Amino acid sequence: MRVHLAILEQKYLRRILDGSKTIEYRGNKIGCAPHGRVAAGDLVFLKQSGGPVRGLARVQWVEARINPTHTELRELVSRHARGLGFSGPPRWPVSHVSLIALHDIQAVHPPFRVKQPGRSAWLVLDEGQYWEDLGIELPAGPTPPPEFLARLRA
Repeated sequence: MRVHLAILEQKYLRRILDGSKTIEYRGNKIGCAPHGRVAAGDLVFLKQSGGPVRGLARVQWVEARINPTHTELRELVSRHARGLGFSGPPRWPVSHVSLIALHDIQAVHPPFRVKQPGRSAWLVLDEGQYWEDLGIELPAGPTPPPEFLARLRA
């Protein structure tokens, strides 16, 4: 199991937390995370772009494509439109596409800040990254989920 930090625009994060968006779409022109590095069962911290971590989720499944044609990409998005929360044409061209289905989604109260190294919108945290490097500390107030606490102590 890997642990990830997904950075999301506030409008998308809000929709994930309210359950109206259950699939995250990531399309890139280069093969960067999360493509090929996220799998079912992984844990994902959901961070608001420019803001704090507001949620936590498990990856249910991943569907990935390399060099999809525009038609293949439109079909993929159309097939998963409900979970993606949109059915419009995806940004194209892209060479690496990942659809990441999330479940066991929960808000983190209170939200907490992390130091985001670099400008990447998706980080894999268990590949040489220490929690302290990101400035992750136990949030004050209500206790976060036990799994969250266990990962912090790991």
